[in-house]
Amino acid sequence: MKKIRLAFISLILLHLAPSLSSAQSDDEIFQQVFGNQKKTESVISPILLDGIPVGRAPVTPRGGDFYVDKNELIQIVRGKIRAESLLRIENGSDQVAINSQNFPGLEMKYDEDNLALRIRIIPEARETNVISFRGPPSLAQREVIHKPEAISGYLNWRVTEQWEHPDFLNQSVEGPIVADIEGVLNFKDVVLESQWDFNDERENQWQRKDLRLTWDDQRRATRYSVGDINYGLLGFQNFRALGGLSIAKNYAIQPYLVTSPVGRNKIFLKRRSQVRIFVNGRFFREIELPAGEHDLRDLPLVRGINEVVIEIEDDVGRKERLIFPFVSEAELLKKGLHQFGYNAGVPFEEVGGGRDYDQDQFTVSAFHRYGLLNSLTAGVYAQGDKLQNLLGTEVIWGTSIGLFAIDSATSEVDGLEDRGYASRFRYRYLEDLAGSQFSRNFGLSVESFSRNFAALGTIQPNNQFHTNIDVSYSQSLATRLRGGVSYTHQLARSSSQENDQSSASVNMTYFGLEGHQFTLDVSRSFNAGDDNETEVFFSWLWTGENPKNFLLSTYNSSNQAVSAEYQHSGYIDNSQYDASARVASNQNQKEVGVEFDYIGKRMIFLANHDRFFPDDPNFFDGARTRLTLGSAVAFAGSNWTISRPITDSFAILSAKPHLYGQRIPVNSQGQFADAEIGGFFKNTILSSLTSYHYEPINLDTSYLEPGYQLGEENFVVLPTFRSGTSVIVGTDATIFVTGRLVSLDGRPVALQAGEIYPPTGSKLTEPVVFFTNRKGEFRVEGLIPGEFRMKLFDDSWQPVRFTIEQERVGIVSVGDLKVKSVETE
Repeated sequence: MKKIRLAFISLILLHLAPSLSSAQSDDEIFQQVFGNQKKTESVISPILLDGIPVGRAPVTPRGGDFYVDKNELIQIVRGKIRAESLLRIENGSDQVAINSQNFPGLEMKYDEDNLALRIRIIPEARETNVISFRGPPSLAQREVIHKPEAISGYLNWRVTEQWEHPDFLNQSVEGPIVADIEGVLNFKDVVLESQWDFNDERENQWQRKDLRLTWDDQRRATRYSVGDINYGLLGFQNFRALGGLSIAKNYAIQPYLVTSPVGRNKIFLKRRSQVRIFVNGRFFREIELPAGEHDLRDLPLVRGINEVVIEIEDDVGRKERLIFPFVSEAELLKKGLHQFGYNAGVPFEEVGGGRDYDQDQFTVSAFHRYGLLNSLTAGVYAQGDKLQNLLGTEVIWGTSIGLFAIDSATSEVDGLEDRGYASRFRYRYLEDLAGSQFSRNFGLSVESFSRNFAALGTIQPNNQFHTNIDVSYSQSLATRLRGGVSYTHQLARSSSQENDQSSASVNMTYFGLEGHQFTLDVSRSFNAGDDNETEVFFSWLWTGENPKNFLLSTYNSSNQAVSAEYQHSGYIDNSQYDASARVASNQNQKEVGVEFDYIGKRMIFLANHDRFFPDDPNFFDGARTRLTLGSAVAFAGSNWTISRPITDSFAILSAKPHLYGQRIPVNSQGQFADAEIGGFFKNTILSSLTSYHYEPINLDTSYLEPGYQLGEENFVVLPTFRSGTSVIVGTDATIFVTGRLVSLDGRPVALQAGEIYPPTGSKLTEPVVFFTNRKGEFRVEGLIPGEFRMKLFDDSWQPVRFTIEQERVGIVSVGDLKVKSVETE
């Protein structure tokens, strides 16, 4: 309190004697304001960094200067000033003189008029300000994020039956009943996946498919799998289905991590400025930045060559325009980033109702890539079993004139004396500048193979062609017109050029108004002898102004095929449907077909019927009908429900009992919602969540009856791989109370405020504030059954009690509550 009084008195003296401050010396002012006995007293002063308040600290007057504690100063400037300047402060004395001792890059002054410490960091000494325009969404900052249950799972099933209707028969021919079953069990993020299919016409009607156990190390973005594994490939590697073990760096586990080099531009501002950013001619962002160096990262670049333009206008009107070219490629890794896949196992064959694993053919498939520089990524890979092996390398280099990639591999097959060799050179130039008529893309690929080069699974190689050349080019010809050419040439190993094969094509695409798109592709192949062929493909796509409808018509000259299809999409009871009709004709037959797809919240139903009219008189007219029904059973914790087939993760929303019968749309978008609580089921499910993505969930309360409330209406779910999350919707505070406060003589206790205290030991822990209007009426929501105590903030009134009976929900009236004044005995 003493320090506060001193600061207050000092401020008054300074403002009451402005003439004194201007006429007398600083020492005289210091003497009069602080006095001989006050020089060692500290004043709690606000601190302004570059004019912006950043905190408060004690400032001590002594010997005509002012001092601040070194640690207070370090806390203010850490992370904002370069390391060398910060080190000078850390190595200095414990008390820093403000006016007479300035550090390099730091200007300090004590404002005696306002008792404030003003600090300015000169632009050259300011620490680089890193600004990222990409990363975890703002949803990640939510205090409450619902995570998956410790145990969850689902069982998908689909059943299909088909009927043939030949015209020469008086009855239809029923085809086999085909079904597939997929089961998923997630226990603490360890996922067991199992797949089966069924065909009632097979000798072994049930056939086991993949069986796999998976665990994701989220921190390292690494996936471990054992069983029938899926794995990635690199270069000249070939896929072989294996039962075994897989360890892979999978960045889908960290979807918000930027793995490819992205836009990064450093700018230096001498003064505070407005900065406008344009990416490929499109306006992206406008931000205000202080003086100093700024590192603008993670700009939204397109694949290929990009142009980033930064326009700067400082606070005195000086303008500057900077242009940066940048290459963005998904194939490149950021510097220091790894990508790998290590897989080992044995191949299998489907025998009977299971799988027979060949223990004698142990197989390894592995690759590892590393970002040497932001513009340079290198990788190595290998594959092999006891009969053959393959080794290869890959180098990718991104430059301002395009992407260069070189891939080379060597193979060895047991029984062949010579090793095989293969190489591939790729060059790609992509450009997508908004508003530019001449945006252009160019690609070149040259592959070379020796006769004995063999990918995994090929043990008798005999490569007919030793070189493959592919080249393509496209560019915008007008505002809505784009054209391109491509050429492919294969050089035969035979010395005769007649065995070479090649093809060339020209394509044009016109993007018309009102959703019209026309595509024309003319290609010609040049094969051995006179077997040359010209093919014309034409398509017309129309979506109109309503995206629910589209019309697609195509023509292909190779088989004289003409087709036209119309599709309409809509909603039935908040579920989606697609209805389509198709006519087609080729050189063999004509056909007409209709299809109806219903994608409901609890099931899917697909139906199509096709009618055929063969041109060959030896074949009969006929028809085919196919029906498919699919659904799923899912559970998360103790909650379960029925769903349409689930592809990845899901969330079950369960309503509290008092909300049964209430309609609560989930993620409502006008007439459509992702799900809806209410009706026959007491809960609902969001069946299309994506693993490791923040999923916002919004509950629509507009259909709730008066007096009902949900509590948490907007929340976030963060699922893991093939997981289930359970969320309880609603709150125990379900009662909306109305009433009136009156005095003993019946007059309203008007325009008063107070608090309602919950019953002792109840789920409500905090008092609820209420107000009365001019008639003494009050309305309070969020209460539960029990006895409550009301107390007005005006201490002249005594507390009053009221009781809400059990089993009450919605609106409850407590009538007139008589309040006694404190003067009443």
